[in-house]
Amino acid sequence: MIHIFNRREVAVTYDMKRQYEVRTKLEENRIPYVTAVRSNHSWERRYTGLFGAKYPDEYKIYVHKKDYEKAVFVLSQR
Repeated sequence: MIHIFNRREVAVTYDMKRQYEVRTKLEENRIPYVTAVRSNHSWERRYTGLFGAKYPDEYKIYVHKKDYEKAVFVLSQR
């Protein structure tokens, strides 16, 4: 089980397509992962108005510490 005390971050992105690619590579190599999503759609939107800037979501992908080296290797290959 992956929790805050035994995980390492392998990817941070604001691109939904990129986070999908990272998750797919990890799944193909049977590396368990956890995704944390921070939504930036809260109070900022009220103050920017109807035509204000869109704030993208932030995706952080974590793996277990013991799988970190393997995950970095897998993600470095194209």
